[in-house]
Amino acid sequence: MIVVSNDSDNLKISLNHFGIDSSKINYNLSIETLYGLCVENDLGKLTDKNVLAINTGKFTGRSPKDRYIVSDSITKDKVWWGEINRP
Repeated sequence: MIVVSNDSDNLKISLNHFGIDSSKINYNLSIETLYGLCVENDLGKLTDKNVLAINTGKFTGRSPKDRYIVSDSITKDKVWWGEINRP
């Protein structure tokens, strides 16, 4: 049994059939709670403007080859199709 919690509820449910066996799962947390957890666990820090900044390491973006664009009546003649812009 797992305790699943948000800012106002605690539920005891089993998520084992999804392959989730953690003892605690948080969901639908408030922005303030998420910020607090990130800062507490050294996952990010607040800037002088109260913006949460997170260092993603050397992987800062997605590879162009990891994305696809839907080829339909709207995009068919408006996208420069090629090796990068693949349908």
